[in-house]
Amino acid sequence: WHPTHPAVFASVDGEGHVDLWNLSQNVESPVVRCEPPESRRRLALNRCDWSLDGRRLAAGDSEGTVGVYAADRRVAEPRGEDFQLFADRCRSLQ
Repeated sequence: WHPTHPAVFASVDGEGHVDLWNLSQNVESPVVRCEPPESRRRLALNRCDWSLDGRRLAAGDSEGTVGVYAADRRVAEPRGEDFQLFADRCRSLQ
């Protein structure tokens, strides 16, 4: 989970994708999918973690290589209404 935005988390997969989810916007599909760079072999990603301030996401592959992604300001610095939107979404899923 993102350290400051209540509705955001990241996931990685075996095809080298990094997916960014925002449950306030969509609960079935990621809002952003990062493709692996064309210059690299497509390797399974098996770990991701946010920086403490939520501005960067690190993702590691099966050979030990780590890629670092910058988060958009809307993710890294959630607004007050983002908390209410997520609370409303959670209530609607109950």
